[in-house]
Amino acid sequence: IGFISCEIFIFLWNIIFRKIKFKEALKSSFKMSFVSMCIMMLTENLVMIFSGSNHITHYTGSHLLMMLLAMGAGFLIVFPYNYYTLFKTDKSCHQ
Repeated sequence: IGFISCEIFIFLWNIIFRKIKFKEALKSSFKMSFVSMCIMMLTENLVMIFSGSNHITHYTGSHLLMMLLAMGAGFLIVFPYNYYTLFKTDKSCHQ
């Protein structure tokens, strides 16, 4: 449900606020939600695997810290990709 709701939200945002055509809005929302979330989840899982955290069975303070670091890494890995996707359409966030 998270993927679908994110896809719909970005799609509607592109049409309503960024005034993008239907087909381009659909492509952009797919790239910025589905692809980004897959890359983010892969990064988070790799950080957790390589850190040696057994986050499935134990939730101690150190494991929660590693989960926060993994989420931060996932965000930072995807941020340039999303920024480039917006910049490519001349609709970057700061304009």
